[in-house]
Amino acid sequence: MGYIENLYKGAVSGDKSSFKELEYNAGAGDAEAQFYLAQYYADKKGGKNSNYEYWMKKAADNGYVSAKQILDDSVEKETVESTASQGEDGNKNLEGFLWIAGGLLLTVVTGGTYIFYGAVVYGLYLIFARPLFNK
Repeated sequence: MGYIENLYKGAVSGDKSSFKELEYNAGAGDAEAQFYLAQYYADKKGGKNSNYEYWMKKAADNGYVSAKQILDDSVEKETVESTASQGEDGNKNLEGFLWIAGGLLLTVVTGGTYIFYGAVVYGLYLIFARPLFNK
């Protein structure tokens, strides 16, 4: 275990002098100290927050490999979640268009004897109204 990691462990356990020294080293540009200061903020302040993000980015920018990996993983995770969310929205739009097309097609096939307003209205709901209620 290295010197900076010992400072981190001391800071997490409540040693104020360890925290101050860790913070000083991070401010002086030590990438390892920046990484551990970010970890400290995540551990002691209830998860990832602006201080965590700031110091983790500084550590990555200064070449600390673990910080780069963590940031890359979080960006990848956000991209996957965003893509999945967009996919669900796209599926609802497609489903809505299919309901509308089905309702109109059935109306035409029956020669207008039966008008399938329900299918058309439900399709319109899926496309336009549902996104408003799911915010």
